[in-house]
Amino acid sequence: MLIAKQISSRILLKPYGESWLYLDEIDVPLNLRKQSAGSLMMKELFEIARENGCVEVWLGMEKDNKIAQSFYESLQPTEVEEFVGYTFKF
Repeated sequence: MLIAKQISSRILLKPYGESWLYLDEIDVPLNLRKQSAGSLMMKELFEIARENGCVEVWLGMEKDNKIAQSFYESLQPTEVEEFVGYTFKF
């Protein structure tokens, strides 16, 4: 069964030697939402991170994306951060 339209992540080696899995985007089709598809995908990403020696998974989102915030909070994150982002357009 195809679950994700798109998932984009990468493992980053930080300058001080730790590896993190950075989750850039996860897109669950509307017809599969509220059916544990997102949770299953995140569980698999967590396993990939562990298998690759990552110390954490990090992601960010827009402040107005309340649906995504609710979903990620349901996964019981270790920490919820507030940060400032910058965009440079050309």
